[in-house]
Amino acid sequence: MKFKCSHCRGKLGLGVRFRRLWMGSWWQHLRFCSKRCEESYETEVRSKNRQLRWQLARKHGTVREHNSGQDCGVCGDARTTSGGASGR
Repeated sequence: MKFKCSHCRGKLGLGVRFRRLWMGSWWQHLRFCSKRCEESYETEVRSKNRQLRWQLARKHGTVREHNSGQDCGVCGDARTTSGGASGR
């Protein structure tokens, strides 16, 4: 079985780098041909995760509710206009 770089799909040479990432319920085994590919892969994954978190927050309305000082229906946290929790 020929292994390829997880980012660029290039051949793995002598300087191969291995990573194991926990994906919630399983381990994902990754191989990279260089440090550059490893770092750019991590940057892309972080960017995608940040974008998904933002989309979920907007979908559920948590961004607007937490910033406006209203009660949050998703997390059940009552917020005041100063931003602190009230009455708990």
